[in-house]
Amino acid sequence: ETREVNANELPFEFAMNGLRLINGLPISWFSERTGLSLNMILPKLQEAETKGFISLRENMIIPTAHGIDFLNDALLLFLNLNVK
Repeated sequence: ETREVNANELPFEFAMNGLRLINGLPISWFSERTGLSLNMILPKLQEAETKGFISLRENMIIPTAHGIDFLNDALLLFLNLNVK
């Protein structure tokens, strides 16, 4: 079965795929891959960093050991964001 991902699901789908990359991913990939502004998830990225799930450095999103262990908790931050 194939279905198109709803715009409101894009931040969660991006996080679900990207936060599994142990070496991290360029922060620019969000806009490049989703077509959405980085500003819409920046507060969530900062919250994820505050909670120790990720490290934001040198324009990279890098999952921490804690973030990998608690991936589901990290992903919940990106669920149900309203795309405008």
